[in-house]
Amino acid sequence: MGSPSTTDSRPAPAGRAYSTVWGIAGEDEHGPQLIYWTRFLCYCLNVLHLEESELFEKHGVRFAAGQRESLGSLWEHLQNGDWSEEALEEELLEISASFWMQRLQGDPFASPLWHFFGVLGIDGGTLQFRPAHLFTYVLAGLTYVGRALLGEWAIPTKDRPDVRDTWLCKATYSPMGYTLSLLLYGRAIAKQTGSRLMISWSKTSELMYFTGKPVLMDDIRKGGHDHGCRRPALECADVQGGRRRPI
Repeated sequence: MGSPSTTDSRPAPAGRAYSTVWGIAGEDEHGPQLIYWTRFLCYCLNVLHLEESELFEKHGVRFAAGQRESLGSLWEHLQNGDWSEEALEEELLEISASFWMQRLQGDPFASPLWHFFGVLGIDGGTLQFRPAHLFTYVLAGLTYVGRALLGEWAIPTKDRPDVRDTWLCKATYSPMGYTLSLLLYGRAIAKQTGSRLMISWSKTSELMYFTGKPVLMDDIRKGGHDHGCRRPALECADVQGGRRRPI
């Protein structure tokens, strides 16, 4: 399930190098990746009340056959305290897998999942497209989620080769096929443009950015105290000027 090629199958959703980068180990094995999937499900549920015409006109989102009904059923069951947790988990897995198993032979934006990927590619602060080095890691995380979900869904395991070849490989008309294509393109662009600083400071030196996202100094102080830090003041290297400034 971990290979994008139809001629190379691997048992795990991702290789060792990929797992090392994403910290996939221990109790929080899937934490960073599942955040994206949780956001996607909320993304869909938040617009579920809109009629199809209004949904497409305002947001450009289109649900495929059965997707709206499945999400509506899930929402009802989430409100029902008598619905068992096991039943909810099974239903959630079925719905999640269905979004990755959508045939896309024309416009990829016919997929709500691909539309969500497009939204993630826009910087909320500048409303501009994210540069490659700040977006490829997002696509990599979503790729892992898709492989893990379909790996869990495709039980018995004898069905996994067919699922992988149809929905999880490059050059397929599926959300994963388009995602892998964009991921490889983004990596090529990032390689051509060179490495980027992961940490930078604002011009006022009061705000730090990590992978393009603002990090407040109060949050850093709080994090230090939460981890038992007793130093009265911490210092952080100024990655731009080589100075050290108290935070």
